[in-house]
Amino acid sequence: MAEGLEAELKMLEAKISKRYHAKGDGSLGDIWRHFTTRGHKGPVTCIDSCLWADYIVTGGLDYSVRIWKFNARFEAYDLVAITQMEIPSHLKNYDEATCFYQLKESIWPTKVEWEKVKRQGVTALCCTTSPHPDCPALLRAGPIVSGSTEGAIYITDITRKTKIDPINELHKGPINGIAACVLKADSKISEKASNEESDPNNYVTLLLMTASEDKTAQLIKIRCREVPSPDFFPQSQADPEGLVDSFVDVFWRGGGGRVAARAARRQSDLEWQQSNGIDTTLAEDDPILEYIDHEVQPDLCKHEFPVKSVRSLGNSGEDKACANPENRATFASCCQAYIGLWDIKGQELTRLYMDIASGPYWDVKREVRDVRSLKCDSITGISVVNKPKGSLLFASGIESPDSAAQRGAKTKTANSLVAVWGLEAGLVGLAQGDGQLNYDEKKCRDKMKEKPKPQVMMPLCMYVTEGSNIDIDQAGGSTTFVCQLLEDKQTVNMWDIEAVDPNRLILEPEGPASLLLVPGTEKSLEMMNHISTVKDFRVVEDSEGPALVCGTEEGTAFIWDLEGDDAGQIYGELRSMDPLEILVPVIMLFVTVAQVFSFAFGPAIPWQKEVHTKAVVAHKFMMLDFKETITIKKEDIFWPEMTIIMALILTFLAFAVCDMPHLMDMAVRRIQDMANGGPCQQALRPFLKPIATHGRSLVYLLMQLLSTVLVVPMVQSCAQAVDCVWADEDLTVRDVFFGNYTVDQLHLGAVPTVQCYAGQHLHLVILMWIAVPCYILLLLPYAVCSGDAQYINAKALWDMKIWKPTNAWRLAAKRKATDLHLGFLHPYPSQAFDTLAFELLSKVTLPVVTQWTTSKPLLQMIMVATIGFFLWFFSVLKAPYVERKWCILVQELKCLIFMAMCCGVLTVIIHDPSSYLTIYILAGCFVWTMMAIIIKWCFDSKVQVERPVVNVYAHDDFDLSGPTNKSTGDDVEAPLLQNRDASVQRADE
Repeated sequence: MAEGLEAELKMLEAKISKRYHAKGDGSLGDIWRHFTTRGHKGPVTCIDSCLWADYIVTGGLDYSVRIWKFNARFEAYDLVAITQMEIPSHLKNYDEATCFYQLKESIWPTKVEWEKVKRQGVTALCCTTSPHPDCPALLRAGPIVSGSTEGAIYITDITRKTKIDPINELHKGPINGIAACVLKADSKISEKASNEESDPNNYVTLLLMTASEDKTAQLIKIRCREVPSPDFFPQSQADPEGLVDSFVDVFWRGGGGRVAARAARRQSDLEWQQSNGIDTTLAEDDPILEYIDHEVQPDLCKHEFPVKSVRSLGNSGEDKACANPENRATFASCCQAYIGLWDIKGQELTRLYMDIASGPYWDVKREVRDVRSLKCDSITGISVVNKPKGSLLFASGIESPDSAAQRGAKTKTANSLVAVWGLEAGLVGLAQGDGQLNYDEKKCRDKMKEKPKPQVMMPLCMYVTEGSNIDIDQAGGSTTFVCQLLEDKQTVNMWDIEAVDPNRLILEPEGPASLLLVPGTEKSLEMMNHISTVKDFRVVEDSEGPALVCGTEEGTAFIWDLEGDDAGQIYGELRSMDPLEILVPVIMLFVTVAQVFSFAFGPAIPWQKEVHTKAVVAHKFMMLDFKETITIKKEDIFWPEMTIIMALILTFLAFAVCDMPHLMDMAVRRIQDMANGGPCQQALRPFLKPIATHGRSLVYLLMQLLSTVLVVPMVQSCAQAVDCVWADEDLTVRDVFFGNYTVDQLHLGAVPTVQCYAGQHLHLVILMWIAVPCYILLLLPYAVCSGDAQYINAKALWDMKIWKPTNAWRLAAKRKATDLHLGFLHPYPSQAFDTLAFELLSKVTLPVVTQWTTSKPLLQMIMVATIGFFLWFFSVLKAPYVERKWCILVQELKCLIFMAMCCGVLTVIIHDPSSYLTIYILAGCFVWTMMAIIIKWCFDSKVQVERPVVNVYAHDDFDLSGPTNKSTGDDVEAPLLQNRDASVQRADE
């Protein structure tokens, strides 16, 4: 056992020793290094996001904080900055493995049982934000604060590249949580603004509270000032001017559809800013907060137990009615036994306990059960949502066995309790007899001072649930749901908590607590399933509504949509790309080009004899046509094959029309709700849950196969099943209609023993002409989403107005195509549906056309060349990829395909197997294509590629250059390093 644990620790050391090492020089190798090392090496231990999810920050066990920003051109997140913490000495001098071992690990990494590894690395994150003084709806992102297991915190200023030093020995144990609020008044800031003769509103003071295992919490002031945001993703190509320049941009530089897409994106951003009350003139500057200095407050906030987490209760002094913010709760911290409320001076105002002395509990039948108490053994975490009319404080914990037995629970595992308190301007609401909360300042302050337990300040209600950590809806209007990590540690359950939509009320409720559901009536809304353990998650608000960001054990962070028809869908992945994820699409591009190219060399096309023989073999190989090498007769497998194919098509249609994937999701959620049911439901739940879970996985897998890899083979087999040979020229349609013919006169080309349009074949043809067109139609939305049925629900399936930009099929294709930043392989977001749909229809149409026109070579090649022309012309008008150079390569290869098909038409017209004319023309087309690619790539300065640039903020031990002063060109040292020499000298003494 000890040897196994030592091996796991060695693997950990090997993984975290390989840091992000792209140099930013723009070379091809550097781009490879960026996309293969941008993610964490090991679990994502903590995650956070600024409001609107413009920045998402992840911290890992590899002692690094990675900052991801949304790139509007790619509509995906990419890495823009890294804070590298100080790595412990026993991991610094790790002996690097051989190159072969590193290559093997990059392709087939060794699995590490991370649960055996002790807690280390980054343990807490906080993205600070501040509302703009002239436009409160506009939020300015501030410094990013992170904490480590060694008790140090790091302040990262994303406005410039600097070396940083940690605030060492802030705590004597790991930092478990960091929260921040905005202070309205600071004498030092006012003095600094007056000395610099600048607007005091441009300066902000942030107050941080850190929570640690050493039973303390610490307050820190951080002073910042407003500066323009750095441009992490500069536009590499300017919009064309004039008709000629626009023509050249589209047909030479791969710019099809880009200008219109950028204009639509700018208009969409403008409409969103106006709808949210954001001043568009201020938003153009995209202000951000630059770090100035910090000040650690002298007094510690002491607790009786290790502090598990901390949350902010709103900006201090923001409410005009708050005359004395020092006596109002600004932070809430939780430990094992209680929740502490603290003011801005670090004074503990009161403690909240997760127990209800007496109260009703509602079961699933809405019948009241009288219980004496609901008690919590251990608090696991807290969450807060701040709204204009007050705040809600949620706490989760493990129910005590006595409380569960008294409630009549039959489950073997301990249930989780979720308690709720209402707050307003830092005061805890007191329950009154009329069912309302009283926020009278004097009464609240007197009750908050009661020791040891202010019983009047018990929770408003307590929900009996299953799971551990929670987070809640952060919307400014109403709180509609709670997200909770289930006991399997891989599923996040979202359950409702809002009793009624406040928009449907005549009178506004007094506060957010007035809209909470009665315990026992909550239902599961969505379940977000992950393939590995979820280490941390947060609910955030982005431009389209609430979202869930989750960090997992495999080193990936996922972003889930939580609102609307697309709720429960992944729209972002933050991770490194596997080498195969880069190589396979490149290989598949050339394989696809070769497959389509081979249709110009079909068996019926009379190319030069030597070329024709080899081309036919190559065509069959590219189309995976190995029928001649199989000894099984076609007559023996025709009917079983068609029976299976039709059964699969009908199954797909039934599943799609009935929305079977989402019905299975609903079944899993209903089984999850059985935890609140009666004894019979609770007894059946352990047996039904694995059945429903595996059944759901099977349905999703079947839908994916039937909409991706099996499409072309099934359609090709269906085309062969109706490809009849008219052996008798005197046979008329009237004879066929009345059945006056024999098998010798009309039979299948692939199976001569089957008589066409008679008996079983007639039934098959009727079924196919009904089922196959419906299959192709309903297949399209699933195929453009790579077969992922999660992106297509019942409502989206029947939204067939694909000409509209807001069509559900288009939005689903764009979301699936852009969930991961693929670099030069990234599809153009606005053209994702058009590109994928047209390529699918082309792949389906080409085999059918060649199968049905074998006896008419000229018609066959004209139709094939027409499809090739539209393939090329469509790729020119609608750029398939964001990066122009890769887009140019694809367009030129498709142009080569079209020219080869034109050569096939000329070959049929000449009809001289001994002629080399078309071979020479085809060779000239190939040379022209290669020259065009080289000229566009190497000699056209306006065809640029976006090179990823990542700022690395490292500890002083790492050799990185600091920023430069734009006016003097001198190096500017980070404020944390200004007294570095003096601190080092004192440490040596």
